[in-house]
Amino acid sequence: MSKRTILVFAVCVCLAPRGVALIAGKKLVKPVPDAIDDWTHYLYDPRGNVVSGDTVVGPPAGLQWVCGPRWGRHHEHMSSVSAMVSAGGRVFTILDEGNHDRPGHAGGG
Repeated sequence: MSKRTILVFAVCVCLAPRGVALIAGKKLVKPVPDAIDDWTHYLYDPRGNVVSGDTVVGPPAGLQWVCGPRWGRHHEHMSSVSAMVSAGGRVFTILDEGNHDRPGHAGGG
């Protein structure tokens, strides 16, 4: 096995599906396995089916990072993150970043 083959293999192990690397001026894009599925709508697909065809990804087992918002505006109202979908290797969310000091007020506190 050549050093280049080993390098390409090592880079592919580190890349996420659809990840891109430049090796010696050549573009390498890691393909998406057929067993990985996109979750493009709140209930998986336009039909409202809540079961994905993905056979690789499962429920989360832990946190990779933590970021804001650290809390919602109010404990009696909808969560700050009301929807999350993924498609094309990206995650999209609907996020309420309203003022948490004065629930129900749009302006700054």
